[in-house]
Amino acid sequence: MSEMECIITGCALEEHDAFIVGDLHEMGDTWIFNGVVRGDQAYWIPKSVGSYPQRDKVINLTGIPYFERRGVFVFQRDTSLLNEAAKQHIGVSE
Repeated sequence: MSEMECIITGCALEEHDAFIVGDLHEMGDTWIFNGVVRGDQAYWIPKSVGSYPQRDKVINLTGIPYFERRGVFVFQRDTSLLNEAAKQHIGVSE
């Protein structure tokens, strides 16, 4: 069984016009994003809020299939989803 490893602490997952902050984990060929929740649902923040510290490292899920439950997002590992700062953080050069 694969071990889960946190690869980015403090990042943002974006979809369309909103984002959620949290941490990105890797387990085999799967990424797991553990986001902030309010109650029992993911706490989405409109992009119109502007600057936010965790938005320097971004995973963009727009148009990507994923599973989500209570702020935990599970999706296929794909470095093309990351912005440059996130790629540099995990040591990916493309």
